[in-house]
Amino acid sequence: MKGKSVLAVDGQTPGKIKLDLKTPLESFFFTAAFYSLVIFLGGCYGWMKDGMTIVTKLMLPAGAVCSAVFVTLYNFTDNYYVLDVDEKCLFYHFEFLGYETERAMLTFSQVHALTVTSMQQVIGKKLVWTYQTVLVDNSGEVNGLSDMKSGSLEENKALARKIADIIGVAYVEPLSEMVAEPVRGLNMRFSFEFREFDIMDRLWSVFLSYLQAFAFMGCIYLLVKYGSPYVPR
Repeated sequence: MKGKSVLAVDGQTPGKIKLDLKTPLESFFFTAAFYSLVIFLGGCYGWMKDGMTIVTKLMLPAGAVCSAVFVTLYNFTDNYYVLDVDEKCLFYHFEFLGYETERAMLTFSQVHALTVTSMQQVIGKKLVWTYQTVLVDNSGEVNGLSDMKSGSLEENKALARKIADIIGVAYVEPLSEMVAEPVRGLNMRFSFEFREFDIMDRLWSVFLSYLQAFAFMGCIYLLVKYGSPYVPR
């Protein structure tokens, strides 16, 4: 079940450091729970306005059940990274409904550098800059070690610097409101360079934001289409 991150940026480094972030599976459950609640409230509004119709007979139980299910799934899903100082390895911990497993992702020697990357996102009605701690490994692949959050540049810089010190790799000072990309240096080790956030980044961000919502609404559409014949008139 979900717990609080035990990462200590300051002070003595523990033997195992938990890097907690919202994984895609957790994000989907959270989004699905939100839209389930919207459907339930929409059913309540339709019931008060037009009475119990075939649509409200579907929306009310579907919204209530889906809300309960997805909230439960979200609360009992806890996926995060574990930085094991003793074994010098980064592990991925997966927990879902009581099932737990942990696998090695990268050894410290496979990590080349850490920095902080930036992205513009729409939060509420505002366009804001968000920041995330990232690492690049020996294959040039970039992995996020924190959630994308607004106003967290200094916090992520401290986190990236601390992890880089623990692992013993380069920390690349980030540029504010710039996107970090991997680049191979003369010594064949990967590092980071920075570029401006462009239109393709924005389109990709919007696509990811709406993908989960569209997938969930598709499930609701199928539920209404094929479930209506079984609803009592």
